[in-house]
Amino acid sequence: MDITNTTVVKADRFKAMQEGMSLKDIPLEWLYGNVTNDPLRFGFYSKRVVHPTIKSPLIKDKALQNRWSQFMTMEDNEGSRVAYIHIPFCISRCHYCGFFQHFVDRGLEDAFIDSLIKELRMAEDARFIQCRPFNAVYIGGGTPSALKTDSLRGLLNAIRNSIPMKENCEFTMEGSLQTFTEETFELCRDSGINRLSFGVQSFNTSVRRLVGRMLSGQEVHDRLNRLVEKADSMEMLIVIDLIFGLPLQHMPVWEEDIDTYIASKIHSADFYQLNVFSDSRLKEFTDKGLLPSQAGLPEQAMMFAKAVDIMERKGQLRLSNIHWARTHGERNLYNSLSKAGSTIIPFGPGAGGRVMGSTTFITKDIDRYIKEIDEGVKPLMFMTEPIKDYQVYYQLIGQLDRGFIDLRALQSHYPQYYSLAMELIQKWQSRGFVFVSDAIANLTLAGQFWYVNLTQALIDWLQLKTGGMM
Repeated sequence: MDITNTTVVKADRFKAMQEGMSLKDIPLEWLYGNVTNDPLRFGFYSKRVVHPTIKSPLIKDKALQNRWSQFMTMEDNEGSRVAYIHIPFCISRCHYCGFFQHFVDRGLEDAFIDSLIKELRMAEDARFIQCRPFNAVYIGGGTPSALKTDSLRGLLNAIRNSIPMKENCEFTMEGSLQTFTEETFELCRDSGINRLSFGVQSFNTSVRRLVGRMLSGQEVHDRLNRLVEKADSMEMLIVIDLIFGLPLQHMPVWEEDIDTYIASKIHSADFYQLNVFSDSRLKEFTDKGLLPSQAGLPEQAMMFAKAVDIMERKGQLRLSNIHWARTHGERNLYNSLSKAGSTIIPFGPGAGGRVMGSTTFITKDIDRYIKEIDEGVKPLMFMTEPIKDYQVYYQLIGQLDRGFIDLRALQSHYPQYYSLAMELIQKWQSRGFVFVSDAIANLTLAGQFWYVNLTQALIDWLQLKTGGMM
């Protein structure tokens, strides 16, 4: 049995998914999983996707602006909503990253920030955006903290002026510990940011060096501790990402990474499974023999299980399959709401969003982005048509992200989908991915590890059984 890491096609992965395989061509093992005595390690042959995707028709180029403009004149009555602002610059390129766009370029940064602020100001005239305050705002990348101080200050002012936020809005900015200065922290604090997210990936210096991370593990540890001390006095949260399955990060190293997090006062952490992207340096360097191989899926599964065991024994709070917290103050709102189908308003080149069931992406081409912003239009790369009953799909995606399906609610609100879903859930039960108790289908440990595959399988199953995309 060949169990390998996920390799994802290079460009426009979402668009490729929409235009790719017919639902009727999907192998049954992709839907049901494998029959095995060890579903945790061998439940599927591979990880199918990074993020579950609903297959839906694309809106053609000429109709994009008309559709967006139409949306912006409406009122958003679909519940919670979030905004995402994308910063496409990094000071270095990490070997595992599949999302790199541009190295820091101060000349290009000035033009980009001017355009991003213009895009935000365009939102001030959009009824859809201004009709109700937002539950969460997230500045991601890229590396937002790599921006010049004046650029970041101008951006944060524009966000505060253009996006209405709830009083308790979760306002997050991603950063790199290498570029995050005392001045950056003070600027974030003064601008109302209440949550800072750092991609640590590993505290082990040897592992970090292998994947292109610049700081040593001790430097990361010390800088995080200083940030936590400052954040605690200001009711801010510090969140980190750790990745399991990196080269040389065998089980003892992974356990040390978890123990280092637990021993710290960091408020929250995501534990991500390594994905190997076809356009990443990690794949290139591994194929050339320049890097040792990363963990295969069976080993990754055991690392996932070890993390769950340690975190539960240490009393950490579990907010999703992969997100943990030591404090009830951590809400993980942006991630949970965006996965559950909430409105997402995108800003910046490469940002993705969702409006009234239509998924949309802004072009990653910065020159095109600047040009079209100057023309006063949203520089969209593409948009999808909303499929029938899209709400039920996002409800299921959001629940599976937290490790369950509420069968009673599904039967009450969507009886047709309940019957269809139960056919697949029964297959999963027989393969060790779920158990049903009190009208809740709960993911087993194996199901939690493979939850992305299971979620994609359920989406494909329901679309196949209900006639596809419409």
